[in-house]
Amino acid sequence: MIQNIETALSVTGLTEYIKLLLEEDPQLIQVWVTGEVSSLHVHRVGVFFTLSDSQGQATIKCVVWNSQKERLQELPKLGAEILVMGNVRLYAKKGEYQLTVFQVLATGEGLQALRYQQLKSRLASEGLFK
Repeated sequence: MIQNIETALSVTGLTEYIKLLLEEDPQLIQVWVTGEVSSLHVHRVGVFFTLSDSQGQATIKCVVWNSQKERLQELPKLGAEILVMGNVRLYAKKGEYQLTVFQVLATGEGLQALRYQQLKSRLASEGLFK
């Protein structure tokens, strides 16, 4: 049985409510997040990338807008382990949250980069890759 149908929200109403919760939370206005860059796309409006945790349990989409790129200590690089500072935003059109990044600091090579280097070394030792 459907209860409280009078209080049902539209998709827009629910999305706006979640957006308000995320974007007004004091802990999420300026948050530091560490992870490995597992995907990277340079677009005309900015740099879009995904941060993954070391166990592969979770990811978060991130964006650095072009207006912010020159202020970064470091640009994200595929496979790099980085520390980013930004704020959580909701992209209402897709109902997805993402991190708008204002600073990027390198913390070392990530697991993907390490695996790539190991594979490259192994293939080179077998004479299959130069």
